[in-house]
Amino acid sequence: MLGIITADSYRISVIVSVLGVLLLWQCWRPMAWLWPIVFFCLGLAWAQQYFLEPNTHLNLTKQPQSFLLRIQEPLTFLERGFRVRADYLEPDENGFKASAVSLRVYQGDLPLRSGDLVRIWGRYRQTHRLHNFGQPDRQRQQERLGLHGQIQVDTVQAVVSVGQATGWWWWRPAEAWRYTLRQLWSDPGPVDGLLRALVLGDRSGLGAELQEKFQRAGLSHMLAISGQHIGLVALLAFMVFRWVLRLCPPIALYIPLSTLAWSLAWLPTTAYVGLAGAPVTAVRAWIFLSAFILALWCLRQRDTWTIFCVAAALILLYQPAALFSLSFQLSFMAIASLLWVSRWTWLQGRRLVGLLVHSLAIILWTAPLLAYTFQQLSFVGVISHVLASVYFAVILCPLILLRIISLIVSASVIVWPQQLLDLALTGFIKGVHFFSTWPGQVSLSLSVTEVLFIYGALLLLLLSWQLQRRRVLCLTAFASFVLLSGSLFYPKPLKHFRMTLLDVGQGDAIVLQFPDGKNYLVDGGGHYIPSQQRKFPVRDVGASVVVPALRKLGVKALSGVILSHPHPDHYGGLLAVVKNFPVKNFYWNGDRFPDEEFQQLLQQLNQQHTSIVNVMEVPSDITGSGYHINWLKSEALPETDLNNRSLGVRIDYGATCVLLTGDMEAAAERFLVRAIDGTHLRCDILKVPHHGSRTSSTAEFLDAVQPQLAIVSVGARNRFGLPHASVVESYGQRNIPLYRTDQHGAVQLESDGKQYWVRTAR
Repeated sequence: MLGIITADSYRISVIVSVLGVLLLWQCWRPMAWLWPIVFFCLGLAWAQQYFLEPNTHLNLTKQPQSFLLRIQEPLTFLERGFRVRADYLEPDENGFKASAVSLRVYQGDLPLRSGDLVRIWGRYRQTHRLHNFGQPDRQRQQERLGLHGQIQVDTVQAVVSVGQATGWWWWRPAEAWRYTLRQLWSDPGPVDGLLRALVLGDRSGLGAELQEKFQRAGLSHMLAISGQHIGLVALLAFMVFRWVLRLCPPIALYIPLSTLAWSLAWLPTTAYVGLAGAPVTAVRAWIFLSAFILALWCLRQRDTWTIFCVAAALILLYQPAALFSLSFQLSFMAIASLLWVSRWTWLQGRRLVGLLVHSLAIILWTAPLLAYTFQQLSFVGVISHVLASVYFAVILCPLILLRIISLIVSASVIVWPQQLLDLALTGFIKGVHFFSTWPGQVSLSLSVTEVLFIYGALLLLLLSWQLQRRRVLCLTAFASFVLLSGSLFYPKPLKHFRMTLLDVGQGDAIVLQFPDGKNYLVDGGGHYIPSQQRKFPVRDVGASVVVPALRKLGVKALSGVILSHPHPDHYGGLLAVVKNFPVKNFYWNGDRFPDEEFQQLLQQLNQQHTSIVNVMEVPSDITGSGYHINWLKSEALPETDLNNRSLGVRIDYGATCVLLTGDMEAAAERFLVRAIDGTHLRCDILKVPHHGSRTSSTAEFLDAVQPQLAIVSVGARNRFGLPHASVVESYGQRNIPLYRTDQHGAVQLESDGKQYWVRTAR
C-alpha cells in the first residue's frame, strides 16, 4: 500500500501532523506522554518515502562518464580525498531533475562550497549492502537519507567547477571561514589534526592509530561534532553573556537576564554550527536549543518535556529519516536522561556532583543502544567521558574561542592563544594515551528484546523512585540484575555445531562454533587487490564486518584461526580480528605472500604469543567433544600455485560432514580425488571452491564429494562474473541446492550430529 502513495501525500500528512502537534500543545498540555507517540508517527509516515525506489536513472558503469552535480553540503575530508553529498542533475522537459548521490574523490583537495555546480568525470556505483546476522544495514541507512549510489572520481583533476547555484549566499561566509581555518590548521601532526576534528569535525588529520586510541579510551564520540559540543559552546556563551548583563542591572527590569543571555548565546552557537559544516547531529542540538529559547520567551520553560518533544518533531521535519538513525536515538536518550535527572532537587548547588550524575545518566541510558549496535561497551569510558567533558568545557572550549577571536583581530600579531591551545591539546592527547591502556572493554551481544527489556526496567526503576515505592524499586532492581547478569555475562551455551559463512563481499570468512565452547575462524575476508597495488583506500572488512559479526555470534576468544592460503581476499580481515580477539592457535600451510598486510598479520600474531602451526610439517588435526577437524593438503603441487595449494578443511560432527576448499582449482581437486579415499572425501556440505570459478568444481570432484548442499561466497556484481554460469549449471544438473552470499547474505548451518538445517540473513 505504501508503494502507491505519492510524495505530495507525504507532505500533506506532515502538515496535518504538525497542526495536530500544535493542537496538542494548546489543548492537552498535561498529556505530555502523547508527544513521543506523535513525533514517532510523524517520522515513520514521512520517512516511508525513502523506502521507495531510487529516483535516479543513473546506470552502473565500469568506464568513466560525465556527470553534472550540485554540491549540497560542506565537504567531508578523509585520510585520502573527500566525500560530499550532491545532486545529480538530469535534463528533462522542465529543465533539470535532481537525484541525491554521494561523490567520492580519492585524491586531492578542492575549495568546493554548497551550491557549486561541477562537471565531473567518474564512475557510478550503486551501494551494496552486506547481509550478516544482527548487524546494522548500512545501505538501508543511506537509502533512508535518499542516497542510493556513489560517483567515484580518481583525482580532483576530473572535477571542474562550472558555476554556482542561486540561493546559497547565506551559507557561504561560514564555509569560507571553515576552509580558512582548515588551511591555517594544516600542519602535520596530532595537535592540528585534533584541533580540526574538535572544531570542524574534520578527522582527516588524525592517524588511524590515534583514532583507535580514542576508541579504546571511550572518547571516539568527541571526534565528531555532536550535541555535546553544541551544548558546551552554548553554555559557555550563556555564562559569558550573563556575566556581562549583570554589569547592567537596569536591563533586568524589562527582560529576565537568563532569557536574554540564552538568546544572545544563540548567535555564537549558530555561527559555530555553520563553522562546523552543519552536521546533522549539530543541527539537531541547535533545534533543541532554539526550541528551549523560544519556550523561555513564551514563559513555558517549565514544560521541559513538551519543549523536548516539539524540538524532536522539528528535527523530523528537517530530516524525517532521522527517526531510524542511531545518532538521533542516542541524542534522544541522552537529552531525556538529562531532563529526568534535572528534576532531582538534591543536585541543586552541587555542581561537581551534578556533572558526575549527569554524565553517568547519559552513559546509562545510551549504553544499551551502543551495546546492541557495536556489540561492546567500554567501562573505562565512564571515567574518561566525565574527565574529558570537564577538560573540554573548562579549558579547551574557552581557548578555542579565544583563538578564533584572535584570528579575527589579527592572525599574525596575537600568537599566544595558539601556544596555550597547543599545550592544552597536547595534554588532552596524553590523557587519551593514558586511558587507552586501561582494560575495560567488554563484548556484549544484545538482542532487540533484551534492549527493550533494559529500557523497560530503567523506566520502572525511575517511576518507582519518583513514586517512592521502595518495595517495587527493590524488587525491580533485583529482578533486572538477575535476568541481565544471566543473559549477558552467562550466555546460553550452544547445543549444536554451528557454521556461519559470513557475507564479506568477494572473499571468504567462515566461523565454526562447537558445543564445547571452542570457536574457529577460517579465513577473514579482505580485498582481492594486494595493499601495495591499491591506488585508493578500501574498506577494512575485518574491522567493519568480521569483528562485529564475531561479537554478534557471542565469540569472545578464538581457539584457532585457519588460513586456507595467503591471498588478500582471505587474510585481509584477519589483522583486525587478531587485534580484537585473543587467538590461541594460527593454522596455515606455510606459504607466504609479498604483501605488507600479510607481514603485519604475522608480526601481530608473534606479539600476542599465538602458537603458529604449519600443518604441512606438524600433525595437527583437531579433536574435540563429538567433532574432528582434519586437513586436506595439496602438498605435491608447486609452491607458486597458491590457489591450488589451498588448505582444505574437513569437519566431522557426528554424522554431518562439511568440506571447506579455499580457492582450490582443477589441479588440486584432481589431486585430492586421486590421493584420498573416495569415502573420506564424501561430505554433506561443500563450500564451493574458488568462489565458483570455471577453473574449479570439476565433474570428477563433485562426483567424488557428492554434496547434498553447496555454499559459494561471492560479492554482488563482482568484476569476475562469479559464480560462473557453467558452474551454477553443473550444480543444478546434480540437483545440489546452491546458496550464494550475494543473493542470500550470510549462510548459517546448524547440526545436532544427525541432521542439519540452514538459515540465511536475507
